[in-house]
Formats: sequence, C-alpha cells, structure tokens
Amino acid sequence: MHPTLHVGGSGVTATVFPPKLPRTQSSATGFYRSSRFDWLSMIGSIRVPTPEGGSVVLCGDSQLPPHDPNQPSYGVGFAAEFGCGLRGTVCPRADQGLDMMSAKGGRTKKPPALPSYITNGVFGYGDAGPGGEFLKLGVGILRKPTKSQDGEAGYNASFPYTVVEPPQSQVRFLNCTRAHRSDPSPCASYNKWDAVEMQSTVRLRNWGYRIRRRIRPCGEPDGKLIAGSLCVDVRLVNLGLDALTTPYVVGHLFNVQGAPSVGPGYSVSFALRGAQQYKDVPDSRPLEAVAVLQLRDDGKTSEVKFAREVPEYERAMASFRVRDQAWKGGFAIAMPTDGGRSVVVTHSMEFAPPVAARSSRDPVAQHNWYGFNVHATKRSVAPRPYSLLTLPAGAMLQWTHKYDFRWRNDF
Repeated sequence: MHPTLHVGGSGVTATVFPPKLPRTQSSATGFYRSSRFDWLSMIGSIRVPTPEGGSVVLCGDSQLPPHDPNQPSYGVGFAAEFGCGLRGTVCPRADQGLDMMSAKGGRTKKPPALPSYITNGVFGYGDAGPGGEFLKLGVGILRKPTKSQDGEAGYNASFPYTVVEPPQSQVRFLNCTRAHRSDPSPCASYNKWDAVEMQSTVRLRNWGYRIRRRIRPCGEPDGKLIAGSLCVDVRLVNLGLDALTTPYVVGHLFNVQGAPSVGPGYSVSFALRGAQQYKDVPDSRPLEAVAVLQLRDDGKTSEVKFAREVPEYERAMASFRVRDQAWKGGFAIAMPTDGGRSVVVTHSMEFAPPVAARSSRDPVAQHNWYGFNVHATKRSVAPRPYSLLTLPAGAMLQWTHKYDFRWRNDF
C-alpha cells in the first residue's frame, strides 16, 4: 500500500500521497517514484460533499490501470511539473510560449549561457555524459542512460530515468488550533489534523533547490451549493550558485470517479484576451474535434464545451497565449454528476511579493505567465496555466493555488 494522508474536515477533503509518512525514512512505497512530476504534488481523490449529505470524488486515476509508480506519466490530480514538457533541456522563449512545439517532438537548440535561457526543469544534463548524474526540479538526482535511449533530442520528460538520490523529504501534519490560537473558531468543524506540509531539499554540484508544499482547507461549505475550498501553498528556494528560469505547471487531471469517461457535459471557462488566436498542438487532436469552442478576443469569458469523448490512447489540446500578466491563472471547470447537478471547480493563483535574497540591491525572484492550454483524454480534462519562474541564486518565490468547489443545478 502507498502512504496516504487526508486533508480537510466538514467540507472538501483530499488525499495526499506523500513520498513517505511523518517520522519515517523510507520512500520506497510512495505513490509516485518516477522522474517527471514533483514528488510532493500528488494530491487527488478529492471528496466533494453534496447538498443532500452524500459526496462525489474528483481527480481519481487518469491513466490506464494498473497504477505504475515508476512510470513518468502516472501522476494524479494536482501533479505538478517544473518544465515545459517538450524534449530537450531548453524551453521556447517566454513570448512564444507553448506555440513553438514542433511535430518532430519539440527538439530545442543548444542553450546559450545562463541565465538567458529557459530550462526544462533540469540542470547538468549536457555535462553529465553517459551514465552521469543530473538534477530534475521536484524529483531529485537522476542518471543519464548510457546510450541514447531517451531520444535524439536529449532530455525527454517522458523517459523513465533512474532516480539516483530521491529528495530529502520531511512530512508533517499541521494542527489547525495552533495556527488560529487567537480565534480557534475556524477550526471548529475540522478534524484535529487538517493540513499537511511537505518539504524536500536536493543539491548537486552548483545546483540545488528546496521546495515546500502545504495543503490545507481554506473555505467552509454553506450546507447548500458551496462545498468548500482547498489551498496549496508552494515555496521554491534556489540553493544553487546560478540563476534559474523554468516553466511551472499543475496537471489538473480532473474527472469524476466512477464515470466511464469524460465528454459531453464537461466544460472549461476562462478569460484571456486574444483567445481566438489559439494554436493546435502537434501530435494531438484539435480540441474542436471533441468540443465546441466559444472563444472571445476581448478578455471576456471564453468557454470550451465538450461534445464528444476523446478516443482511447489519444489526446486533444489547444494552446493559448497569455497577453495580460495581471491574469491570476483563473479558470472554472464543470463536471456533470448524477442527479442533474454539475460540480464546478474554480482555480486562481496568488504570488507573494518577492524578497531579495541578501540585500535590497540584489535581484529578486520574478513570476510571469508562460502560456495556458486545455488538454483532454478519455479519462481527464486538464486546464493548465503555465507560469514562468525566475529565481536568482539564493532567492525564494512563494505562491498559492486556491480551488473553490460548488454545485450547479442543471435542471
């Protein structure tokens, strides 16, 4: 059995799949032990209470069973990745976002000198040599294959690299009553342990990072249509000697547990200027092959309404450029359930003001938007805002994902 922890109380609850349990050392039985996603980001099986006192479960398995913890793509729910998901160690320029994907696998050019390029979440790959070691953000120290098994383009996020050294992880529960000493009333309806905090640290040669991820309830149900809220707080610290710039994305693998597939009744809405200038993604079906796209260029709400299922072993996707850096990564996804209701999840992101690493004259960390796409398979619909994170040596960046859950009557 994989180690699990539970977050929440009377409202929305979630299952966290940590690398290990608190006060233990081994990570050999973790839900995810592969080389792509952040090991601290496995959050799924989200239980949403219904107005009648029942519940539905979101974000279950989104891959063909059985679950394989050693396969790079077998993440769940809010699995997060540092990188752009293309082949090669370098990502396209920020102003071109995800539009530079090529049908030949997204091979990228040789990187210029740091810090003028965008890393695909990896450090030291080119210097490692066959069988050498390199660093992957959120994962740990990986081994490069002795032959070109990961493809001609070099680094391949979908290749199962050997994990040489997993992250040094700490996992702990957070007691709500301690967090609200002055006013314990927010804790009244929650279990004693209502939040989980995980942290990992990895160093390799000139590179290193520390990630902290805290999962907590942040909104109460109203007993009617409001089901509650979950928040995920993330802190990233650059422990290396050089600046790093990398994309960051949460997979947002949404589905309703027990449903045979996703399809008609699902919808994604978002507000982005220029949404009509979207791009199809090579090696994927056009999104309009399975959905009706009602897109606006004026920044008002656009909507993707799914009309058909995505065939097995295929995906449909569209990529959108983010032109407004004041955007909050906002989207809403609606998923139909039994009883004539849909559960609606609304997402937003807030970044804390950056602080200089050592003195006020030092450069500070920065956040920009890198892109947005809507991705669909037979088993999940995934709206994905891509951030672009830039951290000078020693700098820290903090942000929060907020997920609000509510019911919508469709009758």
